[in-house]
Amino acid sequence: ENANEAIFVVHHNKIVFANTACEQISGIAGHELNGMQLCDVFQTEDPEKLIQQQTDLISSKIKFFSGEIALKGDHKENRWLLLSSVPIIWNSLPCTLNMAAEITERKRAEETIIQKNKELQNLNATKDKFFSIIAHDLRGPFSAFLGSTELMAEELTSLSFDDIKQLSKSMQKSASTLYR
Repeated sequence: ENANEAIFVVHHNKIVFANTACEQISGIAGHELNGMQLCDVFQTEDPEKLIQQQTDLISSKIKFFSGEIALKGDHKENRWLLLSSVPIIWNSLPCTLNMAAEITERKRAEETIIQKNKELQNLNATKDKFFSIIAHDLRGPFSAFLGSTELMAEELTSLSFDDIKQLSKSMQKSASTLYR
């Protein structure tokens, strides 16, 4: 009764005991919780799977279950629990002992991280596209500039003054274009 985690006992998919923390976390009064089906308390895409996990625990097919599950309710957003279950004997009946800690804040943080990662991936894609455009725009002026410098380096002795003047103007034009 004094535990901070929700503790409840399930027999044949029905809650037969729920502590005070279970009432506080679920928002359902203890007298209402007792006798409720698990699928009436928890949201699940596959209710049969939840029931099967409880059955597998009781039949010793599995010794322990742990997983995340959302609470049903009038909440604006899902409230999440980390549920751990083990088989027990309760009042001479095969049951499961279930302990649940609220992890809603952790789930919100995980969702925020996922969203921020998507934003970061989009920003990286935009940056890559931007650099690709810049590289493409720089290739033209660089090609002209490199061609002029290569011609001057290899053919300088055979070039006339007018040829050198024309090459230097071409290089100046390429450098100006590159600078812009």
